[in-house]
Amino acid sequence: MNLWLLKLSLLNLKRNIGRTLFIILSITLAVCIAGWVMAVFEGMDTQIIKAVVEGNVGHLQVQSSHYHQASSPQQPEKLDQSLISQLQNPVVAAYSDELVLKGFISAPEGQQSLDVIGVDLQKHYHTFALMDKKSYLSIAKEGVLIGKALAQKFSYELGDQLMINFQNAQGDLQSELFTIKGIFHKNGLSFEKNHLYLTKKNWLKIYGIDHDAQLFNRIAILLKSRFHKLKLSDKFLQRSWREINPEMAVVLDFHSGMIRFFMLIIAITVLMTVLNPVSILWQERFNEFKMLNTIGVNKKTFWRLGLTEGFIVSLIASFFSFSLLSALLFYQSKSGLNFSKLNAGNTIERAGIQLPRYVYPLMEWEVFYAIVLLVIFVVMTSYAYGIYGLIKKIEKEMK
Repeated sequence: MNLWLLKLSLLNLKRNIGRTLFIILSITLAVCIAGWVMAVFEGMDTQIIKAVVEGNVGHLQVQSSHYHQASSPQQPEKLDQSLISQLQNPVVAAYSDELVLKGFISAPEGQQSLDVIGVDLQKHYHTFALMDKKSYLSIAKEGVLIGKALAQKFSYELGDQLMINFQNAQGDLQSELFTIKGIFHKNGLSFEKNHLYLTKKNWLKIYGIDHDAQLFNRIAILLKSRFHKLKLSDKFLQRSWREINPEMAVVLDFHSGMIRFFMLIIAITVLMTVLNPVSILWQERFNEFKMLNTIGVNKKTFWRLGLTEGFIVSLIASFFSFSLLSALLFYQSKSGLNFSKLNAGNTIERAGIQLPRYVYPLMEWEVFYAIVLLVIFVVMTSYAYGIYGLIKKIEKEMK
């Protein structure tokens, strides 16, 4: 960058310091508001996805071809070595192969259908961790793990017994008595009411399959990041969490649309706010630039001078925007934002998942870069428009 142009640009900015500060302040406030809104939505979306994914769904599920045959016996598939090797991928944080059976509970307090899920205790704990490890291990023999909402509905406590009716591998109706060894509390009432966990060994026993091999109806997979992709064999059905819980996917898509619309409004608003002061600023310099043009200063120099000045304003505005937004998000990412009062303190539940009461704003570095680029685009566009108008006026006067 030409040192002379830099010095002259700084002097021009200092000539009307009030207007310069107004432009910088307008950009800073607009960018901070836009960045804060994006961070709040991103934090909320991340918490929602975490709640869905950790509610025995996973980022991705591999499902057997019989998985959706809920009204008839489901024949499990074999977890062969080729599929296991594919799951041992660096992007996979953990996975839990599960056996799923539709059951029916009946008691004086009411009736309830639910999923009876057979799990490998170690795998399931490292994937979802509904309770502490000791509670998981307590169901190893004849015990089961149920949700708090189900326990409250039927007045169950630890050590009580419950009766489950289901259809076994031969298609016969069967009843089984279980002892409650653990009660978990996770994510939402619907999830807690509809899930009962026991070991895969006991699941195979009550279902009527005598098999020592690893069998599954579905494999819930946690990825190290929700942005990671996993390529698996097409032998089994593969479904993402968005397909399994489409209602929540629609909520997040709505949030994304709102963010894009809001960013567009902010960009237009800032552009209009900055465009007029910058245009007026350059029109006020008409006489001096006309004189420079008369003594032979090239119009390219006008462009270089104006864009240098715009670049300086962009850097200053970006610095203040970044600093203020970082400080605000750092504080609120620790304290959180309490949104419970918006619904009179009641918990909002969608698709069986409780929406968070406290939202912790979150912003990726890529978003910060996008904000800086937005600032540069808005300021440089405003300065380019002002310079263009000035040059056209000079050319008109010189005719």
